[in-house]
Amino acid sequence: MPGESYLAVLDAMRDERYAQLYLLSASGLFTEEGPPFMMPSAQVSERAAELDAVAIGSAHHSVPPHAHGAARITNMINVTTPADLAAWEPAYGRRAEAQVKWEAEHGRPLVAG
Repeated sequence: MPGESYLAVLDAMRDERYAQLYLLSASGLFTEEGPPFMMPSAQVSERAAELDAVAIGSAHHSVPPHAHGAARITNMINVTTPADLAAWEPAYGRRAEAQVKWEAEHGRPLVAG
């Protein structure tokens, strides 16, 4: 329904979710609202309510998925520039568990060599 907000969530493991807020415009197109973020899985419903949004995605199927929804994100796909795969690096949003454990054991940050 136009004018609604949706909080799209994906499993980030470790009982966390990656999230992105989207707004469905009156013309029926989706736009991203703010940067993506991570949150504890248990807070998804509460955060969606704070944002006046409907939670959708892994483990939150408040809205059943429909193929016609793909047409609504065409505008986002068309304005996104291609990634330079030779220079691209993933953004994980947190340190690896092995790094967290190493830093805890050694009492200092792990410095890449």
